[in-house]
Amino acid sequence: MAPLLVALLVGISGWWASTTVRSAMQQQLTSELQTILTADVTALDIWINTQRRTAMALAGDPEIGQYVIDLVEHLEAEDADINVALEKSQVLRRYLETRLTPLGYSFVIINREGHVICGPTDEIIGATLQPEQLSLVDRLFSTGQPVLITPYKPPASGGRTPLDRVFRKIRASRRTAEDDSVVAGSATEGESMMQVSAPISDVEGTVFAGLGLLIRPESEFTRILSVARSGQTGETFAFDRAGLLISQSRFDDQLRKLGLLGKKGDQSSALNVELRDPGENLMNSFEIEAPPSTWPLTRMVAEAVQGGVGVDVEGFRDYRGVDVVGAWQWLPRYGFGVATKVDAAEAYQPLAVLQWTFATLFLMLLLCAVAMSLFSYLNLNLRQRVEEATLEAKELGQYTLVNRIGQGGMGTVFKARHALMRRATAVKLLMPENADRVAISRFEREVQMTSRLSHPNTIQIYDYGHTPEGIFYYAMEYLEGISLKELVQEYGPLPENRLIHFLRQICASLREAHAAHLVHRDIKPANVFLCDRGGILDTVKVLDFGLVMNFREEAKASKSAKKPLSVTGTPQFFSPEAIESPHSVDHRTDLYSLGALSYYLLTGEHVFEGETAHEICEKQISELPIAPRDRTGLGYCSVLEGAIMKCLEKNPADRPQTVGDFLDLLELSPHARTWTDEMAAEWWSRHHLRSRIVSHAKQLDETVKMQPTISVDIDRWNDE
Repeated sequence: MAPLLVALLVGISGWWASTTVRSAMQQQLTSELQTILTADVTALDIWINTQRRTAMALAGDPEIGQYVIDLVEHLEAEDADINVALEKSQVLRRYLETRLTPLGYSFVIINREGHVICGPTDEIIGATLQPEQLSLVDRLFSTGQPVLITPYKPPASGGRTPLDRVFRKIRASRRTAEDDSVVAGSATEGESMMQVSAPISDVEGTVFAGLGLLIRPESEFTRILSVARSGQTGETFAFDRAGLLISQSRFDDQLRKLGLLGKKGDQSSALNVELRDPGENLMNSFEIEAPPSTWPLTRMVAEAVQGGVGVDVEGFRDYRGVDVVGAWQWLPRYGFGVATKVDAAEAYQPLAVLQWTFATLFLMLLLCAVAMSLFSYLNLNLRQRVEEATLEAKELGQYTLVNRIGQGGMGTVFKARHALMRRATAVKLLMPENADRVAISRFEREVQMTSRLSHPNTIQIYDYGHTPEGIFYYAMEYLEGISLKELVQEYGPLPENRLIHFLRQICASLREAHAAHLVHRDIKPANVFLCDRGGILDTVKVLDFGLVMNFREEAKASKSAKKPLSVTGTPQFFSPEAIESPHSVDHRTDLYSLGALSYYLLTGEHVFEGETAHEICEKQISELPIAPRDRTGLGYCSVLEGAIMKCLEKNPADRPQTVGDFLDLLELSPHARTWTDEMAAEWWSRHHLRSRIVSHAKQLDETVKMQPTISVDIDRWNDE
């Protein structure tokens, strides 16, 4: 699983990196968009103020003022002569042309009612400005301050006013010196115009007329908004309160292909395209079903016309349906909004490249991890099969392995035969994949300490060694029978006389171990085997000294060095001191486990039950056990019950101090020594136990599956 865990860790790291980079990019985009918008608005302010100052300077020319005042007074006179008025207008026109031609402007002079009283041609005299412009004319005369008339579209052919003919004449006759393009005041049919008008006043400050400088938006207005923009898809544009584009879009060619703009190549998007959200990306060949006029305004325009200022780097659709990021601002001083945007794909391109690269690497890593895990799994299975096949055909010293008969917590158990003595033997193997330093040390300690014991009721060790391939093994007597755990599970709780018969044998085995300062630490029904040894039925064997400890040596070692508190065993049979101070236990901890074993054999139930090992350990420390008679409602021998409850005392000093003391208590029971060989033979015969041999190796396998020996980290457990 390690490669898969590494891949998962890399995936989480990549997700975190992607999120962090995206957040950093969004902050940078926010700053960049706001900077571009501020730069464009500032440039627009400078340009408009320049136009206003120019208009004010020209309108403040005393000669122009005198010409205009004479013209206005003559026109307002009741006996005004039209020919004289035309002559005065022509004189004014010639003077203005000498001043404005070098600056690239065309002009109109308007009176308070919005009528043109002077222009580039006589034909324009008498024309009236468009209705939406008249309110600005009123402001011009009422405040005496210059006004900006935002881009507007002159009437189409067939309904031309004299003002339109002026535009055509200007376009045909005037060129800029810079690029020979049409001068700012010219316009073709369908193109837009804008103007800056300044008041013409007398010496007393009375506004008599307005001087309007005609400007072609595409020449300067749109160009200024294009000064600062981002990448290949960035653009800044202006729009009015209805969402109509009043500057030229960067994407006129795309808009023509999409059908949002006329096919004529000379038609501009300014005043011809409404900034509405189509709902889908039109660049992906999305078919337009509803008319564009029914679409809602794009998000930035909808918020801006409400007087808002904002920025969005999460993404939204623009008037092409393309996902973009952008910033916007409404300019109430001019009566229009300005927005800047860039396609989200371009804005997040570095992140997309990073994510694509990382996703590719992660996928490759994941595939490698899966391949490695699969290979490791198959290799492990193959290795196990090879080892099994090898072991079954291999001799370990003087032992020939016959077949595998069980799987224990510490290793694999085989039935074997000694080459010379030809007797059945159980051989326990510690396989190389499990042979770390701790496992080998525990394996050796089990062999060394168990081999010091020779009591008939203790499993006998014959031999110990290891192969050149690193397989450690030891040989022990081969038993046929049933564990006490299986005995209770299959046949129910034991009668008191038979229980005492078993306990006497277990105590005899433990007496020898305790005399050698060894504590078993894992006394439980699964580790006590019932068998037929040499025709003696109901012979008990104490097994599995894998957790055996020399309590005197351990006590000395724990004083000299601080060891981490950990207890190994089976929670239902832990003594309280084994949980709280496992390095200070002595032989009395086996007495507690012996009491728990007796309780189980007598009642068929454990002293304490729980959902988890932690819960059971808590009960072992703090709860008092329930007497067997109260647990089952059955009547038991008070002597036997009292001896069992005495072993289950929390304080080791309150228990029998030796197994001999426990035996003395058992001998006081009227049921002691009443289980006879005849009764045992009758029981074995009745249950046909001899015909259904259960090997010691199988018992080891069931021990692991049904009641595993566990290791608990006490320091960590106490912290929790």
